[in-house]
Amino acid sequence: LGRIGVPRGDGKGHPLMAAQGRVAFVDREEGRFGLEVRPNPKGRLKEPFTLVLWAPLSLLEALPPVGSGVYVEGEARLKTRRLVAKKVEPARLWDDPS
Repeated sequence: LGRIGVPRGDGKGHPLMAAQGRVAFVDREEGRFGLEVRPNPKGRLKEPFTLVLWAPLSLLEALPPVGSGVYVEGEARLKTRRLVAKKVEPARLWDDPS
């Protein structure tokens, strides 16, 4: 169900991040949302976890409903220890019903 990766940098020194999972919560007031990453049957991940990602309000308002599968790309802001989503796309996950 979940997948996390680190694409190459953006050329400005900002490390990039990518993750795939389900929308766990959306907090428009704080400008963030949760992404639940769960293990797939043949993967290395053994326990699920939730990433907290910060995002602009326009992106938060365009998110699919809680529980929907998404693929997220963004930046890892190391000084503030935040993952900032820049792009979110709907994604079909391995455990979605056919």
